[in-house]
Amino acid sequence: MNLVNPYRFAAGGGGDPDFASVVLLVHMNGTNGGTTFTDSSSSVKTLTARGNVQTSTAQSMFNGSSGLFDGSGDAVTAADSADFTLDGDFTIEGFFRPTTTSGARDVFSKRQAAAWVLLYLSSGTVYVYMSSNNASWNIASGVNLGAVSTGTWYYFAIKRSGSTITAHLGTSGSTSTVSVATSTATFDSSQVLSMGGNFTNGAEWFNGHLCEFRITNGVARDVSTVPTSSFPDS
Repeated sequence: MNLVNPYRFAAGGGGDPDFASVVLLVHMNGTNGGTTFTDSSSSVKTLTARGNVQTSTAQSMFNGSSGLFDGSGDAVTAADSADFTLDGDFTIEGFFRPTTTSGARDVFSKRQAAAWVLLYLSSGTVYVYMSSNNASWNIASGVNLGAVSTGTWYYFAIKRSGSTITAHLGTSGSTSTVSVATSTATFDSSQVLSMGGNFTNGAEWFNGHLCEFRITNGVARDVSTVPTSSFPDS
């Protein structure tokens, strides 16, 4: 796969022409051992560092650091917001680098019982789950995106365009894509959005590094190629 920058540039300058629709953008930049996480979106959310989560300069994609999650109680959370109601087109994307692939781990989630969208790492395989009813994974139930290995950065993206939800998983050398046809809106969970585990239920903690987590609500982006630069702040 050829790496290309997927961003369209606005006339008269650079940036992201869909930035007004970005409702969460977490680069996870910072000093080694830092505990401050910032939302750089157009509608800034307060983020809370849970457990021992911290920024680390040991691994990064673009900016010299990333979020380090130790697999035991670590998460970065944002309070529930109407911005996270996914009843139309949307795009959720980011990068993760697992330190371990054993067990059951949420890369991100916003859960009650079975709710919203979940990127799930189980015994070395990545799955997508989505629900409209908080009772079952009736939109996507364990849709297999492929296997991952420790020590490798992966780009993930889940988007809805009209009545089709498409998920992508990629590295610099390969991508995999799956699609699910549905016109059903995702369940409007009232729980926190959790990066790095299932904070609501205190389980399935991610062990590894995360960065460049972005939610664009109302826009189905072109996510068919792996980004080669940090997501724009404007």
